[in-house]
Amino acid sequence: MDNQTIQNKVTGEQITFLESAKDNGGGRSVLKFKVEPKANTPLHYHNRFDEKFEVLDGVLTVVTGKTKVKLKKDETATAYKTVRHRWINETSDVTEFLVIITPGNLDVENMFKMYCGLANDGQSNKHGIPKNPFVMGLMMELGESRLTGWMTLISPLLKWLSASARKKGLDKMLYDKYCK
Repeated sequence: MDNQTIQNKVTGEQITFLESAKDNGGGRSVLKFKVEPKANTPLHYHNRFDEKFEVLDGVLTVVTGKTKVKLKKDETATAYKTVRHRWINETSDVTEFLVIITPGNLDVENMFKMYCGLANDGQSNKHGIPKNPFVMGLMMELGESRLTGWMTLISPLLKWLSASARKKGLDKMLYDKYCK
């Protein structure tokens, strides 16, 4: 992998692909994130992979299950399969951290490329969420992100939106535009 770096001009996130699942037989995906103050993800979980977070610079709050930790440089936390988790930059400084996905996942790698590309093309709202609901459903599927709490009520809708996006060929169109 050529350490490709992409930026989301809406959220300010910068993502560098350090190791791709396609280059290591699917063993892992390694991404470096550089995020602005107050950046965060919603509470979610994955069924097919673990996510390890390792701080390179700054402080990152990671919630896994019922545990909340503030990670500093060289400290790690892992969100194992099916464990609810999220990360938050609660500081007023930029934070850099690695996300190590095991086993690796090309769909997740491509989802981040599409996510940033859509935002940079004006196709996302001010929070970086795709404006097109079919695309939003597809992004959730590619990221293998499962919502928690009351948000699980919209999971069937997201699944339907993703299937409809695929029928419309949006997955191929987005892949061709942002992932090649």
